[in-house]
Amino acid sequence: MATQPLGEGVTDEDGRVATIGPERLDAGAYRLTFDSGAYFAASGRTGFYPEVVIVFTVADPDEHHHVPVLLSPFGYTRRGGRKDHRDSPTPAGRRFLTRDGVIG
Repeated sequence: MATQPLGEGVTDEDGRVATIGPERLDAGAYRLTFDSGAYFAASGRTGFYPEVVIVFTVADPDEHHHVPVLLSPFGYTRRGGRKDHRDSPTPAGRRFLTRDGVIG
């Protein structure tokens, strides 16, 4: 199934993206893609994962969602995405947010 991008952003010097898509996300499944290959290439390094994809579900459209990912050249870790949660920076370059009707 082809997906239509809902938003795009690039990390700032602190490794964060202030906003990436619409102010409000409807309930449903979403896919957030981190372009980690471009991030490492820009600094002259090679990473093992050319992209990191996080799929998450929005149950309550009125909640704020924070999706932290910590990245190194040979691995990444994903931590909880609670509403109004602040976490450490995410130096993973460009991100793309899409809505998925069916995850498969």
